[in-house]
Amino acid sequence: MKKLIDFIKREYKYLLFILLFMIMNFLFLCNLHISKFSSSHLFIFVALIFLNIIFIGGYAFLFRKKEDLKVEKLYLMMIIPLGLFYLFLFPVNQMPDENTHLMRISEISLGHLSSKMESKKGIQGRYMDANLSKVIGANRYKEVIKRSKIKSSKDLSFYHFANTALYSFVCYLPQTMGMLIAKTMNLPIIFQVYMARLFNFLVFILLTYQALKLIPIKKSCFFLILFFPIVLQEAVSLSPDALTIAASMFFIAYVFHLRYKEESLITKKEIGVLALTSIVLSLCKIVYLPICFLIFFIPRQKFSSRKRKNIMVLWIVLISILINLIWLSISKNFLPKTNGINSGSQLHYILTDFLSYGMTAFRTYDITGKDLLFHSFGNSLGNLNIRISELYIIPIMLLFLIFVLYDNDQNKRIIIKNSEKVWIIFLILGVVALISTSLYLQWTPVGSSTIAGIQGRYFIPIYFLLPFLFTKYKLLPRKEFLNRYVYLYLVALNTYVFSTIFYQFI
Repeated sequence: MKKLIDFIKREYKYLLFILLFMIMNFLFLCNLHISKFSSSHLFIFVALIFLNIIFIGGYAFLFRKKEDLKVEKLYLMMIIPLGLFYLFLFPVNQMPDENTHLMRISEISLGHLSSKMESKKGIQGRYMDANLSKVIGANRYKEVIKRSKIKSSKDLSFYHFANTALYSFVCYLPQTMGMLIAKTMNLPIIFQVYMARLFNFLVFILLTYQALKLIPIKKSCFFLILFFPIVLQEAVSLSPDALTIAASMFFIAYVFHLRYKEESLITKKEIGVLALTSIVLSLCKIVYLPICFLIFFIPRQKFSSRKRKNIMVLWIVLISILINLIWLSISKNFLPKTNGINSGSQLHYILTDFLSYGMTAFRTYDITGKDLLFHSFGNSLGNLNIRISELYIIPIMLLFLIFVLYDNDQNKRIIIKNSEKVWIIFLILGVVALISTSLYLQWTPVGSSTIAGIQGRYFIPIYFLLPFLFTKYKLLPRKEFLNRYVYLYLVALNTYVFSTIFYQFI
């Protein structure tokens, strides 16, 4: 008894913190239950309460015992179970554009690396397995279970997927590999989809884990971003966003790793990794190509000469641009030409009246800025129909702000020059400008007063750059700024989120 009393006295703050999150999750679940279900669903409510208690309590115990564990190892212990819950709780086509991503993946799995314009239909698409349409659109778990036995068919149906036909096959390779393995096992189509999601998630984990290991500073910021609910959603989806986010994080971490590593010269292998990651990132979405210019941050001393650095850096950047131009020449035929959308007219408008276009972009962000910010942290999930309480989202936004502004790395004090920070700002603005312009050209009707199709998740890759604008300050004299209180909040947040997802589709 004395040991218990001593433990409570010693850990009362932590115990109160645990209790606070359990009560908050209980109250949020009560609100969901009352608004959606009758007493006949009481067992579901009770099961979710127990699930929340197990997750929060279990991880609370783990964090107390393993507070000194390396961040990247703790990351694996958190991301795998949380991510798997996200993965299986979302039915097919209940994340943004997942139905058309599925079409593109299915096309690639058949050996077609690029889409084509169907002459009979006059639109972009392809004839594929007729049973694909039977598994799409199940928006309740009962419907998913009913369709779980549907297998591939030899009958063909035409599928139109112009928006994803634009994407390179490279950003679908993880999903395609998962689908091909499921096909060789003759699994039903639903299982093929979940296997594609799983492989996308595994590649995401592999890249982000390596990035956390390599990044020499601002590790806490990188860790926190990975547990934004919107990031976890994209990580387990069929979308190329998973590879885009992971590749951008890995590329930035690898550049700073090479910049500050003790070894003097960069090896051919390291040059190859930089080149491959740069190509993959830019092929996922060309709007993130400016991030590849971060390679100039690697100092001349890491190369045998200034000339060799310039040659290597320019070669990597130019090869990324060239490959993208080749792909754009292939995919340009899939740009939408309906509903008042005309890329040629929009481009002419930008070139002839750039100031007016700038006002259009400014007006867009002025109107939607707040919504985009909250969405980039995860207050709207699924097909933007799952609302997460801002009471839970605002704390993670504040934590991110603190982690961006302050750095408590005790091993080395790394100061980035002001001129380099200006370069980072230009890269960030370049990405924002390309996102805006690409959506204006591809998805905005001619004459529209705002840019259509912008979503907060598109800006996640540039969040990895923001911390490097603030590297002079220390907040706490602790070895690690991340601690068990922050870890526990992230677990409680995401446990509440996947409970909300479950209620959405039950």
